[in-house]
Amino acid sequence: MIGAVLNGDPATEEMLYERICLSEMFGLYGCRLFFPARGFNKFWDYGEQPGLQVLLGPRMFHVPSGLVRTRLETLAGMYGAGLNERLVALKHGVPRREYDTWPELLRIALEDHLMVAVMPTSARLHPRVELPLPQAFVQEVEPMHTALLALERLWDANADLVPHLPADGDWRAATSPDQLPWASRINPDLLDTALSMISEEFADQLNLECGRKAGIDEVPEEAGETEEEERDEGSESNGGDFPGIA
Repeated sequence: MIGAVLNGDPATEEMLYERICLSEMFGLYGCRLFFPARGFNKFWDYGEQPGLQVLLGPRMFHVPSGLVRTRLETLAGMYGAGLNERLVALKHGVPRREYDTWPELLRIALEDHLMVAVMPTSARLHPRVELPLPQAFVQEVEPMHTALLALERLWDANADLVPHLPADGDWRAATSPDQLPWASRINPDLLDTALSMISEEFADQLNLECGRKAGIDEVPEEAGETEEEERDEGSESNGGDFPGIA
């Protein structure tokens, strides 16, 4: 392995990834060294929840495997046995040259869902993806979840937007049924509240990261003044009670 690295062998990444899988080094299954830059805010399995996890700023949500199938079919335009055959092939490993000839929409969908490690000589299915994927379904979701699903798709389409929120009009458009066919319809009247709540959560997180949590500047000053006043009062009435203080 060391010799392959020193010699610049293009198969080095594949050999290393195969070693990781055979040794069951779970923590390295999704190592970004082996994956395209897409889907960088996603990972597979969390605790006792099998499936895809999506991290969006202060929020994280779970995508069950059946819903992953729905999304793949919709985005790639590939269904049933055709999709199954491609996933099984990736499970065993596909030569890179062959993978590069696959339909572009399928490759983008797989990579957006962090499902395929793409190396110089081969492409492999993420070891945490269990086959066959369950039957596709449409998910019943709350307005908040719909807004997050829309944000995920906008970030997938434009990495430069991350970690910011989109323009209000773009965000609303991304929640439409034609953009999110795998999510149930929601009452448009409830969308305002969902978008507002998420915006507030993002603002709160930014404030925390920058040390600007609401009231952080005022509270210490007030507390300091109170403590100083108490010390002054204490020294006037109990000056002789503290050793070392004249």
